[in-house]
Amino acid sequence: MLEAEGRALRHSALRLGLGLGLLILVVMLVTAALGLCLWAVYQYLAPAMEPASATLATAFIALLMAGIVGWVAQRLGR
Repeated sequence: MLEAEGRALRHSALRLGLGLGLLILVVMLVTAALGLCLWAVYQYLAPAMEPASATLATAFIALLMAGIVGWVAQRLGR
């Protein structure tokens, strides 16, 4: 019986490790996608205004997104 429990534990540990690895991959891909979206916003705004203003506008958009994510995380953590 102890041997069966060991196999079940190993199987569960492997599934947990695989799930965590895939979750880390997803987080990295989402971070890259959001970075590319912000870069696209900057590229869109740069010809219409000075580069410093376009950078500032893009930074405000990033801060707004971070604030929304923080607010949602706080609401879910209650």
